[in-house]
Amino acid sequence: MFLGWPSTFRNGPPPLEFWSRQISTALWHQSCPILPPRKRSLKSKTALSQLVKIEGIQVAVVSGRPISSMRGFCRGIEGIWMVGDHGRSAISPDGREIADWDRGSVPEQLDRMEQDAREIALCHPGAAVERKTFGVSLHVRNVPTDLRKAALVAVSEWKSDALSFGLEALDGREVVEVQSPGGGKLVALEKLQALTGSDFVIFGGDDTTDLIAIESLTSRIDGMGVWVRSSERSTPEQEPSLIVDGPVGWAEFLEELARQLKESR
Repeated sequence: MFLGWPSTFRNGPPPLEFWSRQISTALWHQSCPILPPRKRSLKSKTALSQLVKIEGIQVAVVSGRPISSMRGFCRGIEGIWMVGDHGRSAISPDGREIADWDRGSVPEQLDRMEQDAREIALCHPGAAVERKTFGVSLHVRNVPTDLRKAALVAVSEWKSDALSFGLEALDGREVVEVQSPGGGKLVALEKLQALTGSDFVIFGGDDTTDLIAIESLTSRIDGMGVWVRSSERSTPEQEPSLIVDGPVGWAEFLEELARQLKESR
C-alpha cells in the first residue's frame, strides 16, 4: 500500500484495512551530541503535525528524557501524547500530566549511584552524569579515545553495582542508565494503546533502548516496528518490520504515511 515502501516490508505491504485503523506512532528521539541539522528535526516535527491532524490518529513522543523537559523537546507539535522517563510518566494531548500513570517508586539507592557516577566522572575527563527522577545516566561519549577503555571498565563496574542493588540498567550509545525497576517503552506503548483504543501501533527508534519495543511490535499483527538506521547502529540482530535511513528516512516515512492515511479517508 505504501508508494515506494512495499519492497521494504518484511511480510509485504500492510493490508488495505490498515489505513482505516487508528495508529499510534512514536517519534524517534534524537540523543545529544549527534543531533542532525535543525531542518531534519523540523522535517520530522512537520510530518508528525500532519499525522496528528488526521481524525482517529494518535501520536506520541516516547523518550528516555525527563518528563520535565518533554514540553520543550516537543515544542511545535500540538495535540500529542508525551511520555518521558523511559515510559514512567506521561502528558496527555491537552497538556496535563497524567496523575494516575504508574510512575513507580524512586529507590534510595539511586542517590548512591549518582554519587558513585560523579566520582567516576571526576576520574575520567569527558564523562558526564545526568540525574533523572527515576534514574542516573553515565555518559562516556566525550571521553578521549585513548582513555575511553578505562572509562568503560569503570562504567561496567558501576552498572554491576546497580544490578546488585536491584536496579535495572539500560545500555545506550556510549551511555549506561541505571534506573528504578519497572517502566520501559514497550510498557508505555501498551498503556497508550489501551488509553486511546488504537488498533494498530507503529514505533520507530534508533537506539538499543528501543529494541524491545521494536521487536515486540514487529512480531505482532497489530503493530509495526521501524528501525532508524545510523552510522553507529546499522541493522539490529532481529529484522524489524521496516528499516529507514536516519532521521530524514524516518521523516519521509511519516510523510508518506500521512499522505496515504489522508487519501484513505
